[in-house]
Amino acid sequence: VCFRSGIVDLLTQCVNSLVNTVDERYVKLIIVDDGSVEAKTRDYLKKLEAEKVLSCRVIRPERPDNQFNYARLMNIGTTAADTPYVLHLNNDIEATTPGWLEEMMGWMSIPGVGIVGSRLLYPDQTLQHAGVVVGSHNGLADHLFHKLAKEELGYIFLPIVSRNVTAVTGACLLTSTELYHQLGGFDEANFSIEFNDVDYCLRVNQAGYRVVYTPQSTLIHLTSASRGDYYNPKEHLNILAKYRGFRDPFFNENLDLDSMTMKLEPLHFLHHSRVSSLKILLITHNLNLEGAPIMAYIFAQYFATQANCQVSVISLQDGDLREEYEKLGIPVKVVDRDLAIIRETRQEYQTRLKAFGKSIDISEFDIVVSNTMIGFWGVELARLFNIPSVWHIHESSTIENSLNHFFGDSWRDEIREVLQDSFGNASRVVFVADATRKIFHEWDINGRFRTLYGGMNLDKINEFRRNHTKSELRKKYGIGEDKTVISIIGTTCERKGQHIFLEAIKQLEKKYAGKADNLCYLIVGARETIYLEFLRQNIKKLNLKNVRIIPETREVYDFFGLSDIFVCASFEESFPRVVLEAMAFELKIVSTSVFGIPEMIGDRQEAYLVPPGNAKAIAAALLECLEDDYSNRLPGNAYARVTRLFDNQVQLPKHLELLKEVALSDNPGYAILND
Repeated sequence: VCFRSGIVDLLTQCVNSLVNTVDERYVKLIIVDDGSVEAKTRDYLKKLEAEKVLSCRVIRPERPDNQFNYARLMNIGTTAADTPYVLHLNNDIEATTPGWLEEMMGWMSIPGVGIVGSRLLYPDQTLQHAGVVVGSHNGLADHLFHKLAKEELGYIFLPIVSRNVTAVTGACLLTSTELYHQLGGFDEANFSIEFNDVDYCLRVNQAGYRVVYTPQSTLIHLTSASRGDYYNPKEHLNILAKYRGFRDPFFNENLDLDSMTMKLEPLHFLHHSRVSSLKILLITHNLNLEGAPIMAYIFAQYFATQANCQVSVISLQDGDLREEYEKLGIPVKVVDRDLAIIRETRQEYQTRLKAFGKSIDISEFDIVVSNTMIGFWGVELARLFNIPSVWHIHESSTIENSLNHFFGDSWRDEIREVLQDSFGNASRVVFVADATRKIFHEWDINGRFRTLYGGMNLDKINEFRRNHTKSELRKKYGIGEDKTVISIIGTTCERKGQHIFLEAIKQLEKKYAGKADNLCYLIVGARETIYLEFLRQNIKKLNLKNVRIIPETREVYDFFGLSDIFVCASFEESFPRVVLEAMAFELKIVSTSVFGIPEMIGDRQEAYLVPPGNAKAIAAALLECLEDDYSNRLPGNAYARVTRLFDNQVQLPKHLELLKEVALSDNPGYAILND
């Protein structure tokens, strides 16, 4: 039993429950005391040893790094054990009835069983543990049937039957002492607090032994009182790196892996492997170095280089990305933007699209992928030629608002009709955030809407960070190493709120009096417009001395790399790539809480979230970043989250699987040819 200072009452309750429920002839109690200092605690531990309660021994190891390390403590305790079996038990566990340990030992007596875990209940009699599934939440692990009522039978009675599982919780884990030592025990270097139990169970599985869950052994668990609520995000990264792609053999893939009630996953598709290659027509509204076109390029790059697909690109406007496509051997055709403008009847517009489709021999393609709301015409084009389509929506504005923003050159009634129909005609409509998907929910008449989060090339960013130091980058741009750099990165426009950022700077400098000269503010992504001139005037009006404006640049990583704090002040964003990049560069983040951003980062978990348009709130959050030690924990949390959820290695295969699903289910000709 591992014990931390200050919670002796829990330990007393735990030990008393053991005395009342186990046979003292066959049990020895080892308590690993992690630095108790209270007189009450020390007196209790002395009493246990003096009275030889369950042959109790108390071990008081040193803390070499002055950090709590649960795995190390349990290894020390297990090393001291002289019994053939060892039970790891949290000090917040209470045994209620005799026989629970005998039940566990019964399973351990079966050849090939390496670990046994019990059913654990919360004090309110709901399930805390009934086996662990590995791979949930994009590569982590979780407790099956969590919070299910004790009386509930659960999916195919699994909570109430003994069975093989991939892992059990270390809160009550019985194993062979010899096996534990053979495998090196818990990994105290990589999993000091979290996942040490899961990692050990997986290694036991790899060694050819089984892990058994038995509900006939039931105890009460107060949960996490042994270690508190802190976690090390590096341990999330470690479990991802070690077991990336692991598929739990005891979890039915037709179920929702992230649902601990094991509910059905109606969208699960089994037949992706039947599709070896696709001919993809990708339609984008421009080829500029900006959010949505860059995402389209990343899709094309992955489909062409990693998935053996033939990709062709059509754009309504030329731009710098054309060169990048052509480097990959992907043909690019720039066409008249009138394809996205309707100034005729629906029938006349369809006639024009049919002529265009024939001119590019569109029937040769297996699927059409259209990017952004402006790509609606690709969905209509695909429908006219009976080709399945996937439509990616990045915008967070309604159809009515979009009519003004993007389609002012079209006849209003006609474009509205085609837009609305396109949501029903597309084989799948993909959104980068649930918040954006909800805006268009009324048009999901066929149940074809999907949310696939945006991703980014984390390997590329990590390589950049390895090769460029903050000091080197600051020297390149003439920024002192003693400065704290606060940056807002993105094309200058009113929607992105750079003017609010300037107001926040003024507010911050009032509160950070005497230290403001050490701050440097960067506005990166300047485009020569009336709005940029407005920003320049505001800088003068507010008498801001330390603000620099940086033009749009291909070297945007430089500015993430040299910054300390990143600000997103946008009024409207679906799933901003710059926030993902700030997470990947492990910056402190202050962002407006709009649309998909709260799905990317949690307030005071990975970042500080504030209302849009609120300069005072941004200033207050920046002040916390500068003065509150708690803020130093958030960048690591953000990096762990972006690695787990938003790395291209995680997201791009999902997009490919969606295309394969559509090709097989919505293109009968393709399915027949590939059977």
